Amino acid sequence: MSAQLPGRNDNVKLIARKIPLSTIVSLFTFAGGIVYSILLARALGPEQRGVYTSIIILPTAIASIGTFSLGSAYIYYRIKDRNKSFDYDGCFFYFNLILALVYFLSMLMFGEKLFPNTAKFNENRFALSICVVAYILVNMSASMMYANRFIYRQMLSSFAWEALKIIGVIVIIFVFPNANIYLFVWLLIITCVIISTYRISISINIFKIAASRKLFLKLMKFSIYDWLSSLSGKANLLFDQFYLAYFMEPILLGYYAIALAMANIIKILPATIAQIILPLAAEIENKQDEVIAHLILKINLYFALLVTLAVLTISKMLISILYGKAYMSALYPFMLLLPGTVALSYNKLLLRIIVGRGKPKLNTISSVISALLNVVLVIALIPIWGVEGAALASSVSYTTYAIINVWIYTCAFDVKLNKIIIINRSDLAIINRFTIKKWKGVV
Repeated sequence: MSAQLPGRNDNVKLIARKIPLSTIVSLFTFAGGIVYSILLARALGPEQRGVYTSIIILPTAIASIGTFSLGSAYIYYRIKDRNKSFDYDGCFFYFNLILALVYFLSMLMFGEKLFPNTAKFNENRFALSICVVAYILVNMSASMMYANRFIYRQMLSSFAWEALKIIGVIVIIFVFPNANIYLFVWLLIITCVIISTYRISISINIFKIAASRKLFLKLMKFSIYDWLSSLSGKANLLFDQFYLAYFMEPILLGYYAIALAMANIIKILPATIAQIILPLAAEIENKQDEVIAHLILKINLYFALLVTLAVLTISKMLISILYGKAYMSALYPFMLLLPGTVALSYNKLLLRIIVGRGKPKLNTISSVISALLNVVLVIALIPIWGVEGAALASSVSYTTYAIINVWIYTCAFDVKLNKIIIINRSDLAIINRFTIKKWKGVV
């Protein structure tokens, strides 16, 4: 007797067809990101790499947190209510533009009071202020691509972004061998603007969009809980770097930046699937559709574990060959980050499913608890163990975050733990039918 297919066939086929190709494109994008980080690290050295990270960390945080997570609400409602797509486009577009202008002017006026290195900020106040605008544009344009289901175009644009940055770094290294850090900052800004312009141009028609106060309030109501979770989540992800930037030597942040870049290897698959799973989760209507989302979670978990074991065995050689012996102090922080990164990659997809199913507020409690734990551990451990303390604090808080969210999800949606952890025979049947047998037709 053949296995029953869970859920609607269109959802199954969507995953079967998009994940393999998406993974291939993401692999190339990830490889481009690694090449860029290697070139940047070798061009700057550990100390200047730390200074560079301390310079861009504040614009990154502002762009991520300061937009109030409206992107998730925009994707959710634009998919659910396509009859009002132009209105949602207008609300989202104009809101981000206004915020970008407000943050730009605020950075120009008050930036030196916020940056960890006031002297570095004053060297190029305009570039670091406009960096916030560039990051907001990138995040906004990515959300627009997801809302239109331009999955491949979004991934290809991300690859193009990495390629542009690589080309730019190579040009700077050979044409300006003694270039200062701000040339690399301007490179980041210019590439952000180029990619954002492309994404926006194919995602919306700016001559047809219209803002609606009623729909904007609807978006804000949905996103406020997700924003509270995002605020705590970003604190969880960035507080260790902020602490190192403000209170420790730049060289330590340089080592930690490389450890984080290496740990991102574990996030290849979840980064790919995350671009698909939010629109997919928004269409879950019954228990059968739910099985597909859970299967994605489980595939991601086991893939992350396998990659972790593989990378762990050659980590010392990888850092030495790719970044040079000057960065060997990043080895132990990288190893300490791995367990937490596995948990974080799983948690990222789980949160996408929760938001996609219209329950963003469920994540608020877990994100706040893990963020507070991270703050306490960072303050306690970094003064004692330095970069290793930052890695340990982050790994523990990431794992705690994932465990709490798993518990919340199983309770809220009446799901047994084994359904989102253990791959069973019916899962294997689905994988076999819609991935292995269809691979030739897909690729």
